[in-house]
Amino acid sequence: MDSKAVSASDKNVNEVPIEQLIATLKKSSDLMVRRDAILALSKTKNSAALDPLIEALKDSCWEVRQIAVRGLRRLGNPKAIEALTHTLQDQEIEVRWEAAHALSTFSDPTFLSLFIALGDEDSNTRLEAVRALGNSRNKQVVIPLILRLSDSDSWVRWQTAQGLGQLGSSRAVIPLISALRDDDKKVRGAAAFALGELGRSSAVAPLIETLTDVDRTVRENAVLALGKLGKAAAIQPLLHMLRNNTEHNDTRRGAAEALSQLGEPAFFLLLQTLEDTDCKVRAYTAWSLIEHCNENAFQPLLKALHDEDGEVRSCAAAALGNIGNKEAVIPLLLLLEDGNSDVRYRASIALGQLGDPKALPDLEWLANHDMEATSSGERVNQAAISALEAIKQM
Repeated sequence: MDSKAVSASDKNVNEVPIEQLIATLKKSSDLMVRRDAILALSKTKNSAALDPLIEALKDSCWEVRQIAVRGLRRLGNPKAIEALTHTLQDQEIEVRWEAAHALSTFSDPTFLSLFIALGDEDSNTRLEAVRALGNSRNKQVVIPLILRLSDSDSWVRWQTAQGLGQLGSSRAVIPLISALRDDDKKVRGAAAFALGELGRSSAVAPLIETLTDVDRTVRENAVLALGKLGKAAAIQPLLHMLRNNTEHNDTRRGAAEALSQLGEPAFFLLLQTLEDTDCKVRAYTAWSLIEHCNENAFQPLLKALHDEDGEVRSCAAAALGNIGNKEAVIPLLLLLEDGNSDVRYRASIALGQLGDPKALPDLEWLANHDMEATSSGERVNQAAISALEAIKQM
């Protein structure tokens, strides 16, 4: 058989019988034929390909071995784990990296071999070993991973911080706090996010300090983490972040959302910012209340429906729909005549959520006449039509 018969680029490669591919792989001494056969096998998910792919890990050509590893990864059969583990000792960097990557996709890889791969000279192999150990969710791997926070490669340190966040062990808290001072911004950002996942109060003060990091993404992750930790010590720093008009918009929005998750004292302070002189502060607060609101926010949100800023009115309408208090129906009906299409769109959706038949005539008019699009491209009349259907089904 020639290589053309089994070429992976052939449109009919899936029509070549798997037995024929296996026979070609065993018999041919031609490198290109073996490579094309293993490539074809690697693209199938037929379990019959398992043993030939494992056997191909011993091929004299590193490219064949690499393709075989990819095929075993696609098969996802745990029986391949032992063979892939041995491949971590392959003489070629590309093959070792591919094997570590393949093992990272299995829920129960062989830890001992992955521990060995953590010391590989190739940074990509170490990174994939770290990824595999983090995905394992097994706390036995915490200490070996902590050691990788000092890896010479920043991507390995970044993946390590992520993995430690996934593992949920308190032993990682102090090392991750130290990683907040890493030279690389992506490592600092990953460490901040991981500390939020671990949920330990000892991380609050270091995360507050990280709110002044020079990198925006790091600051955003610190804000997110402080919201998850839910400690009162973060309230004032987050309020400062929200009101800082030199800060990036996404970071300020994140600060508002974090405050909405910090309990009643923070929530009441957040509601007060609906009257801030900065329209951006009011808008970010109203936005955060869409997902994190309760009856305590009802009256402040009603007042926000009259805000001079369209984004504030729009977000307030959406939040009122989520609260579900029908006393908001009349104020929301008035917004159907608002000059801002985003406001009319959100008010229509909110009225649909509240389900009051009093809204039917106005929504019907809007459904038939308001063809304007919102800032993100949705049609106002479509929101009105959806609201009408929701109310009629109640």
